[in-house]
This record gives sequence, C-alpha cells and structure tokens, in this order.
Amino acid sequence: MKVKVKFFLTFKTIFEQTEAEVELKDGHKVKDLLEILCGSNEKRQKAVFEPSGALRPTINVLRNGQHIDFLGGLQAELGDGDAIAIFPPMAGG
Repeated sequence: MKVKVKFFLTFKTIFEQTEAEVELKDGHKVKDLLEILCGSNEKRQKAVFEPSGALRPTINVLRNGQHIDFLGGLQAELGDGDAIAIFPPMAGG
C-alpha cells in the first residue's frame, strides 16, 4: 500500500522535504510509518519520539484530516491511499 505524507513548518526542515510517498506492507501502523520516515537520523528521532517511545507533544499527526489521538494514536492502522500530515502545535489569537 502507498501512503502520502506532507510535512509542514519546522518538519519540512527536519525531514528535508515537503512531501513523500511511502510504500508500506498491509497492517502497518502510524508508529511504523514514523519510524520509517525517521530512519537512523537522530535529529528526526528526537523531533518525533520521546525517549520512552511515545510521540513528543511538539508534533501533531493527522490521518485523512483526523488527529491520530482519536484513531488509536501511534497504533492507528494505515490504509492504502491514506494522507498523513505532520506539523507542530499551532497557537494564536
């Protein structure tokens, strides 16, 4: 299956691209995708994951427009054609 990933704001710099298409095996989860995207790049790993393996609070991940917290978090399963957005928290007023 293929998943499209878009990186926004600081994550464009961290991942050195604005978007990517990733080929995954069926049954992969959001955490699997993020680990593939980070690879062995320590800077990317630190930007995405806490030392415990949890997602950092400084990253938001949407799957098809819905925050992964409402879909099972890092264990949310991915499907063919899913659109993933990765961006920092937004604030304003």
